Amino acid sequence: MDEMSLLSSVRNALYSAIQAKKIGQLHGRFWTNGRVSIIGGRHITAYGNFFVGDGFRIEAVEQHLGHHYEPQIIIGKNFSAGNYVHIGAMNRVEIGDDVLLGSKIYITDHQHGSTSYEDMSLAPEARELSSKGPVIIGDKVWIGDNAVIMDGVTIGHNALVAAGAIVTKDVPAYAIVGGVPARVLKQVGKDGED
Repeated sequence: MDEMSLLSSVRNALYSAIQAKKIGQLHGRFWTNGRVSIIGGRHITAYGNFFVGDGFRIEAVEQHLGHHYEPQIIIGKNFSAGNYVHIGAMNRVEIGDDVLLGSKIYITDHQHGSTSYEDMSLAPEARELSSKGPVIIGDKVWIGDNAVIMDGVTIGHNALVAAGAIVTKDVPAYAIVGGVPARVLKQVGKDGED
């Protein structure tokens, strides 16, 4: 390893250690190879072997427009996310063990306002937050690049979300989903095709 590579590696290790301290409960290793943003860290629990790429952003929203929230973000063991992943919670986002996220993914349990005329007459930042419920992502889920997971969605274990999918409804275990909005493309496993 040359001197520049060693220096870069040491710099990443120090930066990772500093960012890890922002997470409320971290059980195990945290590693990043780029810039990260951690907001509301005291509401975040991660169970170790936590690797994130450049531009990772995780937000536990404690308040907005004078409303106070008790968000929870819980991330299981062996979590890996590519570049520019954004996870936001005002309610709860729970991610299981052995989950792999591609790049440019958005996971949220809330929205800025509703689709009512009154809300849509306001600037998005001036709208109260609303949530259809928590986001629950099971163990061994793989989510492809550019996917969006919306509030109130549960993704079953061992599911695969195709690149570019927008998930607005629950996904069964061992399902492959894709499209806008996402739909089941294939069901595998004991009761599935394979």
